[in-house]
Amino acid sequence: MGSEAMEDCVQGALSSLYPPFESTAPPLLSQVFSVLESTYQHDSLRYLLDYFVPAKHLLHKLQQHACSQYLGCLFLHSGWPLCLGEKVVVQLSTLDWRILRSNDFYLQVVPFSTRCPRLALKCLAHGGRTVQEILVPESQHPLVFTTEWLHSINKERGHKREVGGGLDTCLVSTCDGVVRVPWKEVVYPKFIHDPSEELMSNLDGPTTKRLPSEGGSSLGGWGGSSSGELDSWSWDEEEDDGLDSEPARPRRRRSEDGPRADSEAPSAGRGLCGADGAQTGS
Repeated sequence: MGSEAMEDCVQGALSSLYPPFESTAPPLLSQVFSVLESTYQHDSLRYLLDYFVPAKHLLHKLQQHACSQYLGCLFLHSGWPLCLGEKVVVQLSTLDWRILRSNDFYLQVVPFSTRCPRLALKCLAHGGRTVQEILVPESQHPLVFTTEWLHSINKERGHKREVGGGLDTCLVSTCDGVVRVPWKEVVYPKFIHDPSEELMSNLDGPTTKRLPSEGGSSLGGWGGSSSGELDSWSWDEEEDDGLDSEPARPRRRRSEDGPRADSEAPSAGRGLCGADGAQTGS
């Protein structure tokens, strides 16, 4: 496999995981070359096999776990939770530790061992002079994009929820640099308005009541359709954990996935083999 084929492989995978790629490409490709240079000494084949391909599978599963509770919903940001539009949430290389504040953290897929990269949370260690790296077990991947998961991390680090002072802000990268986003804005995705919701809201009223048929069965009022058309959506409020009230979520949802943004991958501007001038980091 030549260098050009490897570039196509990397950009094709990133464009599907981090749409819109025309916006996320600058920080992502910079991170790709950073790790390629600092960790794999420009050996693009080893980078691809030992890090990128297994990292791609890890990211895909992470996204599947997070999206599984919103089946049928149309995400405003089709790359959630890996990115929020142009904001990259899960990094492929380290960020400058000097940017970190006491309540900041970021997520990164780190090279760990041969063909086994790991998801890690990085933040300032107690004292603020070094960076603490917390490896996330695979068993926790389905829980990562929740407020409770971050509460558990804070608890392990000795911060009590009622006292505060723990991690609560996620660093995300953009083409203009690193910005801070409250964790609650990351874990609760935004959705595109679905006209069927308004239709069902209008149907949920006195005019929707229908007389029973001769056999006593409903002709299809709210919650009584034999076809399942109208009762395929119902909304519950999840239990309040004391501080964080998660938004209502559909109990049953349509099985169709929302559209994903496909865009032509921009040129990397340099080859995977012999990349010069990339930022240092791993």
